[in-house]
Amino acid sequence: MAEIRWTHRHHPRNVEFIVEQQVRRWQLRPDKALAEGGHFWPIVTISREFGSLGLALGQRVADRLGFSFWDHEIVSAVAEQLRVEPDMVGAIDEHPVGAMVQLFNALHLGREDIAADYHDQLRLLLSSIGRHGAAVIVGRGGHMATDPTHTLRVRLVAPLVHRVRDYQERFGTSVDEAYRLVRLGDRERSDFVRQAYHADVADPTLYDVVINVATFSPERADSLILMAYLAKFGEIPAQSHDTIPQEGPYSTRPNPLHM
Repeated sequence: MAEIRWTHRHHPRNVEFIVEQQVRRWQLRPDKALAEGGHFWPIVTISREFGSLGLALGQRVADRLGFSFWDHEIVSAVAEQLRVEPDMVGAIDEHPVGAMVQLFNALHLGREDIAADYHDQLRLLLSSIGRHGAAVIVGRGGHMATDPTHTLRVRLVAPLVHRVRDYQERFGTSVDEAYRLVRLGDRERSDFVRQAYHADVADPTLYDVVINVATFSPERADSLILMAYLAKFGEIPAQSHDTIPQEGPYSTRPNPLHM
C-alpha cells in the first residue's frame, strides 16, 4: 500500500468557511431551505445509543425545522480541514483513540498525535456549526463541543433487547452477532466521547432531553424534540407547521404535537 501523507498541519483551511460552504450546498438542494434567514436559531445535537435510529430521526428533525443536517457531512468537512480523503476520516469516525492509532499505523502514517489532531479539528468544526446556528448535529460528541445555552442536547436510548432485535431484523444477522455489534457500537461511542471530551456519554445531566425510542413512534419522537426546542428557546421556525396559542412560549407557533 502506498504511503498516505497527512499534510494538514501547517496550513489548515478556515473552519468557518467550510461550514458556510456546506450550508450553501444544503440550501441549494431543491427540497431544502434554511429556516428564516437572518434570524439566529439555536442548534440541536443528537447523541444516541447504537441502534437507536438517531440518524433517521436527526434528518427528520432537520427537515421539520428547516435546519442544515450534519452527520456524514462532518466527515467530509473534517477531511477537508485535514486535507485527507473523506474515506480516511470515515474509517476512524466515532472510534476510540486506540483504534485510530492502530489504523493509521497500519497505513504507515507513523503519527502518534493523529487522534489529538482529529479531535481538535472536530471540536473546532462543531463549535463553528454551533455559532452559525440552524443545524442538527448527530453524534461526534456535539453536545460537548457546542454552547449549551444555544443548543438543545438530545440523547436517544432504547433497551438493549429492542436495539438488538431491530438490528437483527434490518441486517439479517444472528441474535448473537447483532448483540455483539450493538454492544461494540455502544462501547466505541462511549470510549470516543470519554477520550475526546473527558465525559461520560451516558450521563443524563449532559442533556436537556432523553428519549426512549422504544416507547415513542418516530413521529412522536420528532415532536418531542420540537416541543423541547420550543420550551427551551421560546420559539420555533414557522416552517415547522401548525400553530400554538399566541401567549407566552407556547404561543401561535407551529405545534409539533399535531403533525
